[in-house]
Amino acid sequence: MFLRVCVGIIVFGLYLKMTRDLLDKRLKRGQKRRMSTFSTILSSDHGSFHSQSQITPTTIFAQAYFESSEFPTRESLIDFCILQLSQHYRFASYVEREQTGSYFVSCRIDPLHHIKSDTLPDEASVPDYIESQFNRTWTQEIRDKRPLWYIHRLETAKGRCCILFEVHHCLGDGLSMMDLFQDIVTNKSGKPVKVNLEKFMKPAKSMAFNEKVLSTGLTSLYASVSVGKVLLQSFIWPDAPSLIHPKEFKTPKAHKMHSLKPMSLAHIKAIKNKHKTTVNDVVASLIAGLQDDSRWTP
Repeated sequence: MFLRVCVGIIVFGLYLKMTRDLLDKRLKRGQKRRMSTFSTILSSDHGSFHSQSQITPTTIFAQAYFESSEFPTRESLIDFCILQLSQHYRFASYVEREQTGSYFVSCRIDPLHHIKSDTLPDEASVPDYIESQFNRTWTQEIRDKRPLWYIHRLETAKGRCCILFEVHHCLGDGLSMMDLFQDIVTNKSGKPVKVNLEKFMKPAKSMAFNEKVLSTGLTSLYASVSVGKVLLQSFIWPDAPSLIHPKEFKTPKAHKMHSLKPMSLAHIKAIKNKHKTTVNDVVASLIAGLQDDSRWTP
């Protein structure tokens, strides 16, 4: 009984820590908040990769296509930055590294700096433009004490136009990105989309007892190995040899964009329901398959 109480307290404390960002989105100007362990790792010069790999930190890219008649103006994007992104402290803060740790420090957003506009010949040129942004190191932005994100407004002379979101991975973990999206995304009726965070905290109810035991055991094992490896490499022994040889990161496929035909959410959910998994698992498996050149046929 005592052990169960202790485990319950620990789990509850972790839950509060994970949801603190959702309860307090803003910081006062100049106020700073310590990064989580994984955000600290991701904010380093090479992210979670071995320093010898010389690979750039992980950056999240998200693109949205628009017909030219519905393409947002630069002025509307500026309003979006001021009214929406400024409400989320990760996007209205710069990264500060100290001996005691890494911090988000609240600052003013300069939309004119963060919104980049370009004109491309056609829609087919958009992937090449996106790939040209893949090698950003973010060192200049950290030195200049600027938030680590950009919005690219790509207007095309032919075909659909594109809005590209470029976000440093230390800003966008799962919870903070979902919290941002539910504030800015609406359904077809114009109503805000609300994400039920509780469903991400609970195991699938449809799983049999033995499946839950096996799944929990494997998840715990993989999580323990991953956390131990990350902590070992990033804190205890910063240049510990990676399980993946650094030379493997220098191949062109490490910075390659794969394009897929549009796929409906209903189709993804059908796959999810058939295999009793999650939408995230289906998408992650699809991406992993794309990275395997031996199975990928353009």
